[in-house]
Amino acid sequence: MTVSRVLGAIGDTVEVEISINEAVGMAGGQFKLLYDPSIAVATKVTAGEVLTGFTFISNLNETTEGWTRVAWVAAEGATSSGILCWVTFQLQKTGTIVIAMENLALNDIEGKLIASKAINGEITVAIATESDGDLKYEGATELDDALLEVEEKAITFNDITGHWAQEDIETMFRLGFVKGVSATEFSPDQTITRAEFVALLVRVMGIDASEAIGYFTDVAPGAWYFEVVNAAVAAGLVNGYGDNIFGPGDWITREQMASMVAKALSYREEGMTITAAGADTSLAKFKNQQVIAGWARQSVATAVASGIIVGRTLDTFAPKTNTTRAEGAVMILRLYRQLF
Repeated sequence: MTVSRVLGAIGDTVEVEISINEAVGMAGGQFKLLYDPSIAVATKVTAGEVLTGFTFISNLNETTEGWTRVAWVAAEGATSSGILCWVTFQLQKTGTIVIAMENLALNDIEGKLIASKAINGEITVAIATESDGDLKYEGATELDDALLEVEEKAITFNDITGHWAQEDIETMFRLGFVKGVSATEFSPDQTITRAEFVALLVRVMGIDASEAIGYFTDVAPGAWYFEVVNAAVAAGLVNGYGDNIFGPGDWITREQMASMVAKALSYREEGMTITAAGADTSLAKFKNQQVIAGWARQSVATAVASGIIVGRTLDTFAPKTNTTRAEGAVMILRLYRQLF
């Protein structure tokens, strides 16, 4: 990716160019961009030379706060290289636009996957602020050719090197879905709370949490998780304990996480229907499956069958065990890849 303009005042636009080296046999494709909408907001997608003759799928071209998906179809495969499209961003404030491309997939005329790639990078755009009538540019250095190549965003967590979830944590960080507990540490084996996991879920699902209303007595207005918890409840992704209690600060268990994941799959109409008898059959491989709560059995079976959640070992699920930050990041990434 390249950005065709690096200096501009707040309110100006920046065009991000998406190019491809070779598109032989391509008859369709899609990708998704994620970014911080407080710095720049995507306002338009314009087809490039490679997509001449292709048709955009309109319901997948919607620009949503924080992400933009682009998809296209055509009757015949393309054989050219060049610009796929331009995505126009409107600058909101001084800062760095961090753009992640996810799920780049190209298909042939029969719908078979011919190429896929996840590209993550950082574009620095200088945005001007007005002071005493003069424009003062902050951020990037002005470049002679007005082009800025995407650079790989550095991973700074020194406590995930060699960790089993390192790659997925790094991907989630690049996508902007997770943060560290500090600038240099992620604490992958620290347990995660119900509110923290719900925040991850709402963020990845792209659910609007701006108009949430209260459902629980222990989720007070003003709490950082008030909007995300109540938005998740409104979307049917989570439930409380009863008596209007949610337990936002409680550590989330693996069966609770499975329940939320299964509801997220159902929300996107991606989940399979598993009966109670089917759940018993699916969970029989876990020698401790009888410990899984009755209310969670079908959800656990759905999450396992979807490949989003696996056992702690090949034959144990550990439903009552608290979930770690690493596990939460990995499960949410698997969910994201399946849904989007």
